[in-house]
Amino acid sequence: MDEKMRIDCPVYLLTSAAECWKCSKPQSVVAIGTHQLFDRADEIGDLSDQTDLILLSNIGSMPFEVFKYIGQRNHRYMKRYSHTAEATYFANTCECGANFGDFFLFSEPGGAFFPETEEAAAQIKYHKMPFSGALPFECSYHQGVGDFILAHATYEAA
Repeated sequence: MDEKMRIDCPVYLLTSAAECWKCSKPQSVVAIGTHQLFDRADEIGDLSDQTDLILLSNIGSMPFEVFKYIGQRNHRYMKRYSHTAEATYFANTCECGANFGDFFLFSEPGGAFFPETEEAAAQIKYHKMPFSGALPFECSYHQGVGDFILAHATYEAA
């Protein structure tokens, strides 16, 4: 896990679906996105550019209020140990108990948050979470598909 980063609000909750690797059932999965973060001294993204999104993954810690908010919308998002990643992080889990690995969701083409087509990106829903200011996270992040997601995903009022 990376050191704590400063995640600037607004932050977004993204919802999509993924098929469980263990039981093959489709499940709802969530992700967190932002327009800007600070990784040590490096500014990543641009808060004034609302057309791109940075996705957070391998989240080792986050403010409790953010976790509570997400948990009210997806009770299977919890801190779990991943044998594959050999780390404990907040992960989407299936009703059968299996983890959805963040690599599978964010880094594999065709993953829930790595859509390859407009139709796949249109399956993602997102909304602004009710937080302001800067939030401390211990996490990794992904760039490159956020603009594609925002161009085709469905924005919903919280």
